[in-house]
Amino acid sequence: MRTYQDERKSIFSENSTSYQNNSLGSTRQPRHLISRIFDVHYHQTGNYFGYLSNLSTEGAAVVSVSPMKKQNKVYLRVDCEDEDLELTDIYFEAICQWSKDNRNDGLYESGFRFQNINYATTMEIRKLVKYFSSETY
Repeated sequence: MRTYQDERKSIFSENSTSYQNNSLGSTRQPRHLISRIFDVHYHQTGNYFGYLSNLSTEGAAVVSVSPMKKQNKVYLRVDCEDEDLELTDIYFEAICQWSKDNRNDGLYESGFRFQNINYATTMEIRKLVKYFSSETY
């Protein structure tokens, strides 16, 4: 199983990264850091977009090599099929809320709010959030 640190070193760079708590209010769902790499692709084309860096039931953050325009709507797929975790790939529509290049490794992190999520997708997201719930910050 690939780890977050192993993947960062092999794909992007050897620099260390730190995450900052960006509290936007008490109603925001807790975010869960991802300790394992889940690749993210554009749903329509299958092209690689980046990897999941944190997740909540309301949205996700994705690390990529290029920034995303704010308010841009995207259709993405998170590759998380895992028989042991009883997960399937997650397909979703989302709107970019922010995109920043403040990482030490030259990459961009973009935050997305889920849109029009159906029940099955919601359940898959909840399974993944539950799996990482011990890593809440």
